[in-house]
Amino acid sequence: MWASSRTRPPNQRQNEAPAAFITMIITGTALLIENGATSDVIKRLKNYPEVTFQVHSECGTELIVNIEADDQRSLDALCARIKQEIPHVIDIAHVYFHMEDEVEKLTSAAQDHPSSNND
Repeated sequence: MWASSRTRPPNQRQNEAPAAFITMIITGTALLIENGATSDVIKRLKNYPEVTFQVHSECGTELIVNIEADDQRSLDALCARIKQEIPHVIDIAHVYFHMEDEVEKLTSAAQDHPSSNND
């Protein structure tokens, strides 16, 4: 796909997506928790700056949160940590995903600092 070093930055490996396609993931996520653990789980979630608590169900066994992660691998690792470190969390289900493209930031930075090499 990116066969020539002239078509990709020198630090980018062959067959690797160009840096302009880096995205940040934002999710709407349901945490299924043990009955009666709502307050404890909400308190423990404050230790995760990537997680923002939104609301809990009337019965208290479901919490809705937003999670921000740099990529899918980071999201998976964070969810695994939450399940391991907060024993009351039974399962984690992502309801929606939103990908924040970093293209605008990269394009803006390139326009602010044009390269002196015009190949």
